[in-house]
Amino acid sequence: MTRSEHILDLQAVTKEYPLKDGNLVALRDIDLKVDRGQVVSVLGPSGCGKTTLLEVVAGLLPVTRGQVLLQGEPMTSPSPKVGIVFQQDSTLPWRSVLSNIAFGMEMTGVPRAQANRRAQDMLDLVGLSEFGHVHPHQLSGGMRQRVAVARVLALEPELIVMDEPFGALDEQTRLHLGLELLDLVTRVGTTILLVTHSIQEAALLSDRVVVLSARPGEIQESFDVPLSKPRTLATLASADYARITHTLWTCLMSLEGVRVSDDVASASG
Repeated sequence: MTRSEHILDLQAVTKEYPLKDGNLVALRDIDLKVDRGQVVSVLGPSGCGKTTLLEVVAGLLPVTRGQVLLQGEPMTSPSPKVGIVFQQDSTLPWRSVLSNIAFGMEMTGVPRAQANRRAQDMLDLVGLSEFGHVHPHQLSGGMRQRVAVARVLALEPELIVMDEPFGALDEQTRLHLGLELLDLVTRVGTTILLVTHSIQEAALLSDRVVVLSARPGEIQESFDVPLSKPRTLATLASADYARITHTLWTCLMSLEGVRVSDDVASASG
């Protein structure tokens, strides 16, 4: 496979959970292609299967039908080529920030000295150069999420899946960290599949936004985001940004039974 082709290809992916009185269909016939270096966000109503989709992509859940291809190869189990960043704080409280970042490398057999050197490089990359010796409880929530991102980047994955990684933070911090993430993606060429409830975040960070319907989750629409890069907080005041957020809002509101969270409502107008 050449580097210009799709890094991720979901083909008619369906995920069902068995129940006593039949199957619960969480996802139905998902077709999705993601190009290398893209940030693709997934929006949709609560319970539509966004997190299930990420878990399928990460190899944590088997598909019921269809297939997930990573660089043209079927994904049937977790792979070191796919990194995961969750909303919940996943740092290890008994380890320093530096050793938190080195942890994943140590688990894959990288010698400690080499892992520590690369961990320091990742700290420099995410702007935490001077915090390697401290422990996670001494950091803010935003800084801990930077550590989580650095730990994943240290493993050099081809794809990172992120489930509301800044959802527990206030909106201003969330957008600042999102822009920092976008800058990192641009610099290192990582591909991101991001689940978010925030239209504002999706429009600001993404190259493309996919909207899922209410359960069973199906792709309702897919929108390219026509915003030039680099993006900054000033992008929020642009006419193009206003148009894409309005388009996303209108799409979400058109879904029968959608209940939209407060941050989405505020982003709409």
